[in-house]
Amino acid sequence: MRKNYQNIFRINLAIALLALLQFITIDASAQKIKKFSSAKEQYALELQDFFKEITTGKEKEQTELLYADFTSNLNGGLFSDEEFKSLVDISNSLLKKRVVEIDPWEHMLRSLILIHQNENEKFALPWLQDLEQYAKKERSNDIRQYLQNIYFGLAEQILYTDGNIKWQAIEATWIFNFEEEASFEISDAELWGYFKNDSTIIEGTNGIYYPKKSLFNGQGGNVYWVRTGLSMDSAYATLKNFTIATDKSSFTADSVTLYSKLYLDHPLVGNFEERLSSRSEDKNASFPRFTSYDQNIEIREIYPSVDFVGGISVIGNKFYGSGSPSKKARLLFTFEGRPVISAKSERILLRQDLLVSEAAQITVHLEKDSIYHPKSSLKFIPGKNQLTLNRDKEGLSATPYTDSYHDLDIYFELLSWKLNEPQLHLGSLSLGAESTVIFESENYYRGERMQQIKGLDEIGPLMNIQKVTALYGRNTLSLDEMAQGLRMSKEATHRFMLQMSVMSFVNYDQANETITVKDKLFNYIQNEKGRRDFDVIRFNSGLNGGANASISLLNNDMEIRGINAIALSDSQEVALFPKGRKITVHEG
Repeated sequence: MRKNYQNIFRINLAIALLALLQFITIDASAQKIKKFSSAKEQYALELQDFFKEITTGKEKEQTELLYADFTSNLNGGLFSDEEFKSLVDISNSLLKKRVVEIDPWEHMLRSLILIHQNENEKFALPWLQDLEQYAKKERSNDIRQYLQNIYFGLAEQILYTDGNIKWQAIEATWIFNFEEEASFEISDAELWGYFKNDSTIIEGTNGIYYPKKSLFNGQGGNVYWVRTGLSMDSAYATLKNFTIATDKSSFTADSVTLYSKLYLDHPLVGNFEERLSSRSEDKNASFPRFTSYDQNIEIREIYPSVDFVGGISVIGNKFYGSGSPSKKARLLFTFEGRPVISAKSERILLRQDLLVSEAAQITVHLEKDSIYHPKSSLKFIPGKNQLTLNRDKEGLSATPYTDSYHDLDIYFELLSWKLNEPQLHLGSLSLGAESTVIFESENYYRGERMQQIKGLDEIGPLMNIQKVTALYGRNTLSLDEMAQGLRMSKEATHRFMLQMSVMSFVNYDQANETITVKDKLFNYIQNEKGRRDFDVIRFNSGLNGGANASISLLNNDMEIRGINAIALSDSQEVALFPKGRKITVHEG
């Protein structure tokens, strides 16, 4: 038994000694050079041993050539004693930071040689002394990148590269300088940016590149939209002052001047944004981008009988009329010189053969009154002189058109108009089925609807909204004010206002978050209390073909077709049965 214990002890001791020996061996082989000597001959020998440790295979030839070039210049007296002292300190800092790959060492040593060879000797020592402090303080990866930026700038006119992103100034004059930090003065450059299969160019630019920060401060130069499919003379912009973080595949610039043959008779000043991506197909490119500062550009007769006022944006290969929530771009469609339909939108696609807005506030002008809708899609085809407005059944778009001229709320889906004809046509989008449009009097009231609105709440939402308007003393409120007054969250109030807009009790401007409470809401409350006269006029128009209604631009009368009956009273069961199933509605 005792022999067994002794055997076990000997085995464990042997294993422990073997493990210790392996640890010592690994530690010794991992980094034999602990600190470089300050003597040139010894430093050169230690550097040779160090290079042998950190290189294998194909790198050996690279390392041997580097070592030969460096020692030739070292022994030839290219470097001053002060420069060599800084070099030793930097080398030891790199060891401490475990920068033990060949590339950073090659970038450092060859950069020092190139600075001397390019007759910039006066900058060699301050650059080394600055690098000495940088190597002590900064992270190893930052040191690696800085050394790479310096070397590629001196040797290959490359500002930055990491395998994915690359910025390069070709056909340019590069001058290395040092004033507080290293920099390159670059002039008359074609500055190219690359990301995967995408690229961009700034033509004829000048600037200062700071390799430590990977930052280029540029002045001047032209940018183009060629990669999106637009020719150089169709659209280009001139930069003023700009900055590029070269480790990024994007940049922005202010006070840029856009020149274009399309739509513009004069240059525009605005901001510019470029962003490279892995998807760079011409049709789908969404960069470069330009947005004009001026949001009040007037283009008369952008198409015949169509005027435009707003900003101009270029996104990829597409031109847009642009605006903001508080100041949208505007279109005005005219007939015989007078305004008929105006549309406001934050973005309007401008093409030679097409105008499109996915979300436009629509106003049909009828003398001092109007037909209004907060969110319709718009399409105009200049070749056919055809304008169409579509109202869908989701969100704010589900709101009916409010017609203050004829005193009606109209639930139609489609308005169409040929701009050279004196009639607007209203209908639905039904394909093959009966087209139905609902007309409801502005004074329409039904007790059943009021009860549906109130639900189980005795006071009801309409009365609550009325109290909020009384609290603030006005009928137009912000969404925040309405939420606070109703004691609801902002999101819940937003959903509630959408419902109230669809029921035509409020006008809700989502973009600006403003609510205008309509007279209809106050009238409904008075109707419920029996303090106001009302009617029950609500009828349908149903047709299997053609427009349900037409509005004459000569006298503003509306002819409605496809009506079977119009109820005038619930209690007395009084109704009208239009002759020919059509009626004409005059001013209300």
